[in-house]
Order: sequence, then C-alpha cells, then structure tokens
Amino acid sequence: MRIAVGAGVVTMLHVPSVRAWAQADASADSAADPPRSRSGSASNAARLFADGEKAFGAGDYLLAARLFEEAHALAPHADASWNAAQSWYRAGEQVRAANLFDRYLREAAPNAKDRDQATALMVELARRLGKIQVVARDVDELHVDDSVVSRSPVFVTPGQHMIWGKHGSRTVRVVREVRAGESVSVVLEAPPSEPLQASGTAGALDRGDRHPPSSRSTDRSRPLAPAWFYSGLALTTVALGGTVLSGLDTLAAKSDFDANPTQGKLDEGRFRQDRTNLLSLVTLGLGVLTTASGLWLVDWRGQERGVAAGLTPGAAHVRVSF
Repeated sequence: MRIAVGAGVVTMLHVPSVRAWAQADASADSAADPPRSRSGSASNAARLFADGEKAFGAGDYLLAARLFEEAHALAPHADASWNAAQSWYRAGEQVRAANLFDRYLREAAPNAKDRDQATALMVELARRLGKIQVVARDVDELHVDDSVVSRSPVFVTPGQHMIWGKHGSRTVRVVREVRAGESVSVVLEAPPSEPLQASGTAGALDRGDRHPPSSRSTDRSRPLAPAWFYSGLALTTVALGGTVLSGLDTLAAKSDFDANPTQGKLDEGRFRQDRTNLLSLVTLGLGVLTTASGLWLVDWRGQERGVAAGLTPGAAHVRVSF
C-alpha cells in the first residue's frame, strides 16, 4: 500500500530532490514496501510527509527531517528515509544523514532510482566520519553514547565514544577512539559470573552488595588461627602463676633474712627477687602479645572479640569473649 500525497519536487544544490511518496513510484519501490496498518497511522504519516515537503521547500531542513522521521515511524517507507537523510544532510547533521542514507539503502528496492545517489552521498560522508560495528553477546539495550543502536554499523563523529548496554541489572561499557574514515569493530559481552561466597557473604552478594562488610573482609586477611590466642593465653596464665609463687617465695626469704641476717640468706633473697622480677616481665610480655594478637592478628570470622585480664588478692583471672 502506498500513501498518496502531493507530487511536489524541490531542487537542491549537489543533493538530489526530495521524493514525493506517491502512487507513481509503486513500480520502482514496491519490493521495499512493508505491510502497513489500514488504521489512522497511514493518514497521519501522509500528513507528516506532506508537512515535511513544505518545510523542506521553505528551507527549514531541521523541521523537515523530524517530520519525515515521524512519518517513517508511523508507516515505514524508503521515501521517508531518503527525504529525512537529505534534510539532515542539508541541515549539516552529517552523522544522522549518513545513518539514514544507510537505512534507505536497506529499505529501498534493488532497482530504486535513488540508490546510486544515496550510495555516493554515504561514501562521501563516510570519509569524514567514523563507523562502529557492534557485536553484542548476551547484552541488551545497546547504545553508542546517548543514542540507542537498533542495528550496526553506526556512523559517528571522529573521536572517543562509549558503547554500552545492559546485562540484567548491570551496565557493560567499552570506550573506543574512532578516526575519520575508520571503521572499528567492538565486542560488547557480559562479564563472567562471579562465584558465590560462603554463608552470609553469599547473601550479601545476592542482594547486590559487591563489597562484604569491612570487618569480615579484614578477618579473612588475618594470618593467625584462634588456637594461637588460646596458646598465648595458657602461657600467660602459667607465667602469671609462676610469678605469684616466686613473689611469695621471695617474701618468705626476706622474712627469714630479717629474723637471722646472714650473707648466704642475703644472696638467696636477691636471687629470688631477681627471679620474680624476670617472671613478672615475661608475664607482662606474654600478656601484651596475647592481647594484641587477639585484637589484630587472629581470624575470629566475624565474632565479637573481647579480652580482659586482672589480678585479685591470691588469684588471677582472665575473661575472653569471642
């Protein structure tokens, strides 16, 4: 089915005239005619097409281009693509013109009279522009910069361009530099699936949290197992007990010396005092190392940590929470 509109023709300098979307062209382009609805869309398209011709004749090429594209959206036809391409070309919009000349060549019949002219114009524009061929693998909603790409190749201005699409809820992007007259191929594919982590971390990833809680991440990087802390705690307890016993023994030696001062008892008392002081230092060092390892070096796997130690008369106590 053709949409009958006026047969007005506008002559352009170096650019063929716009074509009237008329019944007279049926023999040339009938092979390109897609099925059309017989609803009001056809009449609206005819009106838009006629308005586009008037705007083109008045020199308002931007308006003409938009009207021809709206007509094509309602009732696709090669003549609308041809006229829109020429309008964009005349308005200085080379990228849009090149892409529409390319669309016209796909839509028009093999023997369409404007095919050679459209090919020549597209080749001319291709020397000034770049062209991107996109190969998408498991990626939807393809875009080049801000424009939706329904098919490729697509003409672009020389320079850097972002090619992107959607894989589920994720955006996949590739940035490429394109020079004038250059055609580049871009493969846009979905990233490999990320393996799920164990227990609670897997749940966090399933909820879209790609960065598990910092405390757990820190725990996994700690080099020591809890057994090291328990061993240090046991050694500290033993050293503390030895220190207490040595201190009591030193006090007993002092009492013995005070009751009967002799050189031998003095030397023995000093030995026991030095031993007690040494054990005190060892106990303190073990306590500090054990506490530090429990707080910063032991992998508690997300458990709450707490260490408390103290002395009461005649006893030592250590409380640990994990």
